This record gives sequence, C-alpha cells and structure tokens, in this order.
Amino acid sequence: MGPLLLSWGLWCFFHSFLLSATVRKRAEKWPFFRRYGRLIFNAFSFLTVLPLVLWTYLADGAYVFRWPSWAFPIRLGLVVLALYLSLAAFKVYGFWEFLGLKEGQMVLKREGILKRLRHPLYTAAFIFLWVRDQTLAWFWTDLLLSFYLILGTKLEEKKLRRSFPEYESYAKEVPSFWPRLKV
Repeated sequence: MGPLLLSWGLWCFFHSFLLSATVRKRAEKWPFFRRYGRLIFNAFSFLTVLPLVLWTYLADGAYVFRWPSWAFPIRLGLVVLALYLSLAAFKVYGFWEFLGLKEGQMVLKREGILKRLRHPLYTAAFIFLWVRDQTLAWFWTDLLLSFYLILGTKLEEKKLRRSFPEYESYAKEVPSFWPRLKV
C-alpha cells in the first residue's frame, strides 16, 4: 500500500507544482506554452493519472465499505448530482477553454452554478471519489485525494484572492462546496 499512496502523493505534488505561479511564469516566457500550456498540463495530468487509477483498481484488498444494494437509488442520485455539477461548471467555464483547446480570458465568473457554489467541480470530485465501494486501496487513495482537494481549494483560493480583489466578497456570499438551502 505504501508505494501506491506515495505515487498518488507524488502525482498530487507535481499536479500542484506545475500549476504554481513560479512554474507558470517561467513556462509562459515561450509563446508556445503561453498558448498551449493548459492543454499540455491537462494532457500530462490525464496521462499520468491513468496508470495510478489502474494500479489502484488492481491492488487487492478487502472491502472497507460496500454500499448496500438498497442504497442504489442514493448512489445513482449522487452520480447524477455530480454529473450535473460538472456540466453546469463547464457551461460557465467553457469546456474547451477548461481543456486548453480554446483561449479564454482570466476573469472572475459569478454566473450559473457559480452563483450558488464556488467549487462545483471539486464537489463533483468528492462525490465521485466516495460513491463507489471502498476497497482498502481505494479507501486510502480517496482519503489522500480528498485531503488534496481541500488543500488544492485553499491554494486556488489564495491565487484567486491575489488575482481578483473582489473574490473576498464573493467568498463571503457563496459557499465553497455545498450550496445554502433556502427554506
């Protein structure tokens, strides 16, 4: 289990490191990276996470938690919610801009799902992590990835506060992961 979790930890570290201001500043000296940096980053992230996902699935281990069969509608509802959050977020962010296939402007967006939730993709990621049955390998991996999502949120918000002074008031008005329910 140690090498698997260490590998996931290294993936998380390099994922954040490559997004850091220092690395981005150096890479953006080259016009090619200014234009295709996001696409390269996304391709690198995807191609390097695939072997880890496969390794985690192949790692044998007892189940730590299995959803009972009667909970299938709950699981299905959670998956639908996660898909909705993802689609709603991409509608605002622009799917092609998010991937890096189309140039987008760095602006603070507050429309659509972002009026109710600051980090809909992270919320969807949490749901996708925990909606599956948990083998020992996936349980520890999902704990590590959940911690990484929380840490990543803090790092991203720090960057957003530096880039957009109005982010502070936005953060006070709109919750991070779960919308306020009006009764």
